[in-house]
Amino acid sequence: MTKMKEVYVDGVETIHVLNATVRMDMHSLQPPQGEGGQPTPLVRERLIMSIQSFLNMHGAMQQIVDRMVQDGVITANTRQNNNWETQE
Repeated sequence: MTKMKEVYVDGVETIHVLNATVRMDMHSLQPPQGEGGQPTPLVRERLIMSIQSFLNMHGAMQQIVDRMVQDGVITANTRQNNNWETQE
């Protein structure tokens, strides 16, 4: 059996498109400093892929989101803590 590396991230910090490749900087949240502080994102990994691979991944993720909405796991307006715009 092949050993696979697993990496947990809390979110995407930035996405860059350069020379036909997509680079996604992934972050994890660090504990708040001081009372009432906010968690601080810290870039941990960079995922690099072709534009076609990025589009394929987007399509696969969209299918998963659509299925979770259909199954009632999430609702269309549960996308919080990001800067996405949803279509109504």
